[in-house]
Amino acid sequence: MLRKARKHLILLLAFVLVLTSCSFFNKSYQEGVYEGVGYGYQTQTPIRISVAIDSNERVREIIVLDQAENEEIGGKAIESLIRNVLAQDVAIDDLEVDVISHATQSSYGFEQALRDALEKAKNE
Repeated sequence: MLRKARKHLILLLAFVLVLTSCSFFNKSYQEGVYEGVGYGYQTQTPIRISVAIDSNERVREIIVLDQAENEEIGGKAIESLIRNVLAQDVAIDDLEVDVISHATQSSYGFEQALRDALEKAKNE
């Protein structure tokens, strides 16, 4: 009977170890700062951004490193998109980027740059 109890205890401990380690191995994004590039309305100069990801797989900061979009349209749209992404405070896989009217190409370029940075942060 003692042998049987020992086997059950070992199996239980192994099961608990597997369950607790699953969340560790399922992390999709590495904490850190990553650069991404996308092309908006001004295709000669890419939109370059820096994206900071925390240990909870959330975007905590986005900085525009370079862009040549029209400041009154694309530039304002990019700033608005950054605020919208940061305000969501959700896991990366749940982020949504909405296109801003009259700045569609700039919005797509920003989204492309964000996805590029996040792809670099993914575990392989």
